[in-house]
Amino acid sequence: MASERIYAKIDRLRECIENSALTENEKLSLLRNIHELRGQKVNILITGATGCGKSSTINALFGKETAKVGITPDPDMAMKGRHFDYSNCNPDRELTRFLNEQAESVRRRIREAIGVTIAKPVYYSAEYNYNVDRFYDFIIDHIPICRRKLKTMS
Repeated sequence: MASERIYAKIDRLRECIENSALTENEKLSLLRNIHELRGQKVNILITGATGCGKSSTINALFGKETAKVGITPDPDMAMKGRHFDYSNCNPDRELTRFLNEQAESVRRRIREAIGVTIAKPVYYSAEYNYNVDRFYDFIIDHIPICRRKLKTMS
């Protein structure tokens, strides 16, 4: 589960700090910040077409049924299953190009609509376990130190 991976990374960071050549005051300050990080809430944006697995992704992240899953999911909406190499569990060159274009389109539209530049989106298939580790790592690596200020529309 993602939370276990987050805690494991935090524990490794704590060990590095404790074994470092920092002063005791510096170590204490960093360890306090890490302790606060454990309780940090994370906002995650999940986009996709109807039935493509957004709710299933949320449920997988939390390890329990948190989001209601639709009745007619289509696990491979991107190209309706075309250009996915099921035997090697990865997309072919054409599907990879298509997914990169879609990810960049999402990124551009968010920037244009609300002025926020997001990191390059990660595409994955929870059903076929494609890029799921990269998805979890992306979330873990992008946990903010402090919450982002919301922009209000006047």
